[in-house]
Amino acid sequence: MNSLTSAIRLAPFFALIFFAFSCKKSEKPVKVDNFLTVSKTEILVKSSDSFKDTITISSNQNWRITGLPDWITASASQGTGNMMVVLSISANSSNTSREVTFKIAIQGIEKTIHVSQPALVIDTSQPITVTQTGNYLDVSESPAYLSFPGGSAFDFAAGQSFSISMKMKTTYQPSGNERIIKARNGTGAGYEIISSTTGQMGLNVTTTDGEGLGSKYGTTNVYDGKWHHVVAVFDAAAKKSFFYIDGKTEGEWDHSGGRYASVTARSSILFGVNDESGTAPFRGFFDDVKFWRKALSKTEVYADAANTKINGAFDGLISWWNFENGNTQNTSDSSNTISGTLRNGARLSQFPASTQSRIPVYISGTEGYMNFRIPAIIKAPNGNLLAFADGRVNTTADFGNVDIVMKKSSDGGKTWSPLKVIADNGDLQASNSAPVVDMTDPAYPNGRIFVFYNTGNMPEGDVRNGNGERRVWYKTSTDNGETWSYAVEITSQVKSATWRTYANTPGHAMQFTQGIYRGRIYVAANHNEGPPQSGNADYQTHGFYTDDHGASFHLSDNISIKGSNEAIAAELSDNRLMMNIRNQGGNPRSRIVAISNNGGQTWASEKYDPNLPDPVCQGSLLNIGFQNNKALLAFSNNNNTTTRQNLTLRISLDEGNSWTKSFLVDYDGSSTAYSDLVMMDANKVGVLYERCGTTEITFTVIDWQ
Repeated sequence: MNSLTSAIRLAPFFALIFFAFSCKKSEKPVKVDNFLTVSKTEILVKSSDSFKDTITISSNQNWRITGLPDWITASASQGTGNMMVVLSISANSSNTSREVTFKIAIQGIEKTIHVSQPALVIDTSQPITVTQTGNYLDVSESPAYLSFPGGSAFDFAAGQSFSISMKMKTTYQPSGNERIIKARNGTGAGYEIISSTTGQMGLNVTTTDGEGLGSKYGTTNVYDGKWHHVVAVFDAAAKKSFFYIDGKTEGEWDHSGGRYASVTARSSILFGVNDESGTAPFRGFFDDVKFWRKALSKTEVYADAANTKINGAFDGLISWWNFENGNTQNTSDSSNTISGTLRNGARLSQFPASTQSRIPVYISGTEGYMNFRIPAIIKAPNGNLLAFADGRVNTTADFGNVDIVMKKSSDGGKTWSPLKVIADNGDLQASNSAPVVDMTDPAYPNGRIFVFYNTGNMPEGDVRNGNGERRVWYKTSTDNGETWSYAVEITSQVKSATWRTYANTPGHAMQFTQGIYRGRIYVAANHNEGPPQSGNADYQTHGFYTDDHGASFHLSDNISIKGSNEAIAAELSDNRLMMNIRNQGGNPRSRIVAISNNGGQTWASEKYDPNLPDPVCQGSLLNIGFQNNKALLAFSNNNNTTTRQNLTLRISLDEGNSWTKSFLVDYDGSSTAYSDLVMMDANKVGVLYERCGTTEITFTVIDWQ
């Protein structure tokens, strides 16, 4: 059996990294009673990422794989006959060379597979490009700063080298020298990094015997609004100091005549000001600030730009501030051992998440509609994405000639079809689509799509005052959204006679996938009852559900919190359901979270969640799987308490008790509004959201892992 031959070359990442993948031809099969062939005998894999490869095994006897190390797993370790085995090779996080020889054997015959994984190679001749994700420290509003305890951990003995590295950005041109980092007692012992009035940077070091050993200012102007990688090096062995900007040596300064006594840091180290009074403030942004008890080499400077370990460790690292740990008042270093305080308006901000291109799906003023709003998205049974919206024919208002429209994508959201009208209420309103796929109906083994929606004959304000009405309907599709059934009205089943306004979700509906409620379709909704009340207290959230695939519907209890409004639901473990709700009253400016222990019929707990700030707007919630018998949840809303901006995707690994990961969906300060989520695969979530003042509905994908 002939073997496969292949090669893989990967492009540079922060520094030029060459990887290769090659195979040798295996021996020709020998016709004997016990024969064994494999398609590959040698594999060279890339060094710094997880990797998968396949080998094809042919045998007429039972074969077994032996000698696999813990960094390689096989999809099968034994078998009989022909089989393709997937080898999963873990990321080489230690950046050390790894290799192994393992065997595939049957009686009297062995085949040897050799796997090599080299250490990371860094080419320091290439320019550094600073790219960022996650949180960063924002001290752009003077005199904002961060203060954290200094002391002996940040002191340096006589003759001890040290380095400080960071990423920074600013556009502010000061009238005097700015203190970027201050670890110096006034003008006494310690060290500080200063930026001059013309934008160059320097390092001042004063030893305990009063000797100044600082560098001169460099040559690069950092006040250009770009992120730069900055490293200050104090080399006691060479008796020199260095400054690097984006890997370029700004110069080296000779201190060969220095006495090099000890250096003691001040008790509170400051980011962004000269002292606690806020003098000499630096207006800008920090990330990945590291303190080292060593003089970084040029290779280590390049590695640090990508937060890459050398020989498996950040050798000599004292403390690392990556600003991923914290809240509105405090932030700690990456190991959560040193707590710092955010002062005078300092805050943790976010970079946009690493996403595929942001693809416009609906653009206002096109395709016969003045405005598109209220996005909802699902994945059809055949894998197509279906994006729904309210198409507003001749107005931007909620009420008027509004249709439910839909587009589909068969390539993961990269391109979208022309729109199709799903529901049309003449010159009146059809809105608030809530789509869901029913995969449990025996009558439709390939799945059936429901779209629940509302109709209205007067604006919400009039209906809220007792004039006009809102009604509830659904349509279905059994061909992945290509065609749709006639509308079925369910108003009498899901709306109390005393209610006035009524609205589904907005966003997708949901179906239970496990437990005693498996197959239940659940739609979050809201209504008002009686005349308008102050603080919007007449609004309340509820849900409705069907356990028989749309033949009948039932109402849940209301959420008892007054002013609860637009909502969305997700399945939890143990037959429970979470409802995440807009607080229309706006006090506090946070989401309302309600938990049901019986599939969304009644509510065991309700609370305002301070971990989910909100400017009084819609949000989306999605179950993205189960791990360790707990639901994994994705949640999106505008991460702001005053304005609709900074749409953020959060991930919870513990059913919403905490949100350990967050990703800024659009750029910092971006105008965003409503959103909906769809699961792309185990690692990725698609986000369909309003942006640019609700003039565009856009789709993007975020890899949350």
